[in-house]
Amino acid sequence: MNYRWRIAGYYFFYYAYVGAYVPFWTLYLKSLRFDAIHIAILAAIQPVMRMLAPALWGWLADGGWEALMQRLRGKPIDGAGSRKQVVMVAAVMSALAFVGVFFTTSFKGLFVMMAVWSFFWSASIPLVEASTLAFLHKSPTLFLAFRATLAVTVLLFANAWIRARPEALEFVH
Repeated sequence: MNYRWRIAGYYFFYYAYVGAYVPFWTLYLKSLRFDAIHIAILAAIQPVMRMLAPALWGWLADGGWEALMQRLRGKPIDGAGSRKQVVMVAAVMSALAFVGVFFTTSFKGLFVMMAVWSFFWSASIPLVEASTLAFLHKSPTLFLAFRATLAVTVLLFANAWIRARPEALEFVH
């Protein structure tokens, strides 16, 4: 499959998920009868992880772990890591972590689930964007077209979700 289509597909599904998740997560928490403080704490986990975790994920993707192990073994450092492998592992782990939302409705359970999910979820976009920019370095306008298309994707999925599930908005006052 053409690399461009794989990147476009990744972005499409990533932002389709964002379009379905972002508008409704806090409403879901409200439907569980959490107060505003608990909702704010649970909603803040993802942005906090997006500030902290990408440095670790970038280090791993650039071969940081392998380099550390080679250095500890007294061997010369050779090569770099693989963004693709890190993104794949993080995507699988974030999907598995998010399944926890179906098994708990307690604040502590959702807090742990959100922390683990956000940690893995925060790995993907910075690494995919670095790969995309490396791939499209000779045509930056194509990257802008990708991003513009994604903004439309988020809006379309959020709108489709609202139309399919209007009862989801019954908690908005």
